Amino acid sequence: MIDNELWPNLWRKYLDQYLSKPPRTGYWVDAHFGGNASSFLELGCGSGRDAMYLAKRGHRVVGSDLDDVTLTELQTRFSNETLRFCMQDASNLTFDDN
Repeated sequence: MIDNELWPNLWRKYLDQYLSKPPRTGYWVDAHFGGNASSFLELGCGSGRDAMYLAKRGHRVVGSDLDDVTLTELQTRFSNETLRFCMQDASNLTFDDN
């Protein structure tokens, strides 16, 4: 029998450890777009590590993923005025083009 709580429990257990690792994509984006506040959409944001890094650097960021357990935890712990998380399928986005 599959334990439906296995992934959520493991994810919560290791989230803080994973978030402490360097946000490599965030570093790259910041190096190319840093200095000017920009808006970013991170598709497949996973732990939200890069999204959080960019939001702390003054960018407005939306992190998108398909895992509702992950998104609920991220929304509860980290959402604020410059960072939010939502469930979106990358092949059918509902955001305005701009």
